[in-house]
Amino acid sequence: MHQDPPSPSSTRPNWNPLSPKWLRTALIFALVSIVLLAHRLGPESLTALSSLRYLRSGNEHRTEIKNEIKNGSTAVRKQDQHPAPVSMTSVNIASTTSPITEEHPSPTSIPKSNNGSATSHEHDQHAPPPSIPNIVHFVHFLFEHEHLLNLYFREFLSIYSAHYHLKPDVLYIHTNIPPSELEERVNGSESAWTHAVARIPNLKFVYREPLTQTKKGYSLNEIAHKTDFARVAILAEYGGIYLDDDGYVLRPLEPLLTAGFENVLGFQPNNDICPSVILASPNNTLMRYWSVLMDHEFDGSWAAHSVDTLTRLADDFVATPRQVLLLPQNSFFPFSWDYYDCEIIYKIHRASEPADPIVHNADPFADEALFLDTWARPFPGTDKTWEVDWRQSYTLHGWNHGASDNDDFFGEFGGISLAYVMALNSNFARAVYPAVEHAVKSGFLDGMGIDGIEEFGGRP
Repeated sequence: MHQDPPSPSSTRPNWNPLSPKWLRTALIFALVSIVLLAHRLGPESLTALSSLRYLRSGNEHRTEIKNEIKNGSTAVRKQDQHPAPVSMTSVNIASTTSPITEEHPSPTSIPKSNNGSATSHEHDQHAPPPSIPNIVHFVHFLFEHEHLLNLYFREFLSIYSAHYHLKPDVLYIHTNIPPSELEERVNGSESAWTHAVARIPNLKFVYREPLTQTKKGYSLNEIAHKTDFARVAILAEYGGIYLDDDGYVLRPLEPLLTAGFENVLGFQPNNDICPSVILASPNNTLMRYWSVLMDHEFDGSWAAHSVDTLTRLADDFVATPRQVLLLPQNSFFPFSWDYYDCEIIYKIHRASEPADPIVHNADPFADEALFLDTWARPFPGTDKTWEVDWRQSYTLHGWNHGASDNDDFFGEFGGISLAYVMALNSNFARAVYPAVEHAVKSGFLDGMGIDGIEEFGGRP
C-alpha cells in the first residue's frame, strides 16, 4: 500500500522553553555573549567599581564597605572623638575652652547634599576650587611603659620647622596622654627639648585614644600601626597637613594648599605613595574611602593598609578633576631609606669642607650677584661637590632608622644634635639650618637650659 511521506512538521520535536535542554542552550548563549561584550568594552568599563577591588571576600563585604563609605560611619569613630585640646603656649600648661571641633568643624556640620552625603567639589563643576586648611597634625603615642613625654632635638626640629616655614593657624600634637596628666608628664620631662616644643606658638596637644583592634579582629600592637589609623581618621575629619616626626619642612607649602586639589600626595623612591606627608581638605572622598579600606585591608603587615592601599586609591582618583595632585619623589621624599641614600643625607664631611647653607639654594630674585656666584659653583651630584640642591624639595623625610642605626654618619656628634646642624658639614644640616638658625637667633631657646646654645651666638 502506498503511504504518503511524513510532513516536515510531524518530524519536529515538541518545543518546550523550560526543558533542561533549552535552558542549557540559553545559558551557554548568554555566557558567550557576556564574554564577547566584556572583551569588546575592555577593563575600562569597570573603572567605577575599581575602588572596591581591594576586598578579598564575598558580596557581604562589598555591601558592608559601600554602606560604610555612604554613611561615613568609620571616618570618625566614637573612640576617635576629640575632647578639648590643651594649649601649650608656655611651660606652665593652660587648658583652652575652645574644642577642636569649634575651630575646625567635624563632618556632622558640613552641609549635606540631597542624597544625604557630604557635598563634594568634584561633583560640582561650578564650586570654588578646594582649599586645604593650613593646620598641621603630628601624632605622638606613648608606649604603655612610658610615663613622661620625652621629646628630643630631632622631634623638636621636625615640629619647629613646620612652625617656622608653614606658619600654621594651629599645630596639633595628637597624643594618648590624658588631659588631666599632661601638665605632669610635660613639666616632669627630663628633656629640655620637650619644654621647647611646649613653648611653640599655636601648638596644642589633643587627646586621642589609639585604636587597639580592627573590625576584623586584628590587634594593633605596634605604635606605627596605631598611628596609621589615627592619621587617616584625623585627615578624613579635619583635613590639613599631616607630618611624621622624622619629616622636616624646608619651605612653605602654601602653593600646594591653594593649588585647587582635595589631596596632595608624593611618591617615594619605589614609586609608591608615601603617607608620611599628606595634604588633604576636610571630609574629602579619597580620605573617607581610605579610612574605610584601611580597616578592611589591615593584615598585620607593614604596608598593606597604608602605603599599598593609598597608592592604589591614588591611581583610582588621579584622573578625577581636583581630587589628587601627585608630586614627584624630590618634592617630599628626595632620598630613600637605604644605607647609601641615608649616607648622602647625614654623613659629615671634613672640617675643612664646611658648606654654605645657601649654596644652590639661592633665590634668583633676591640677590643677583649671589645667584650668579652660586651658578658658577660645581653643580650638586657631580664628583666636585657633596652638596645637594634642596630647592626642588618641600620636605625632607629623614627615615628614623637610617639615622639611628648608623652612628658612623655623625662622627663626633653621635647623632642629630644642635651642634651637628650648626656645624654645617652635612646635607641634612644644610637643609634644616634656616629653622634652627631662627630658633637660636630669635632667642626662642634662651633660658631653656640647652647645652651649648651660647656658642652659636644667641640673639643677633
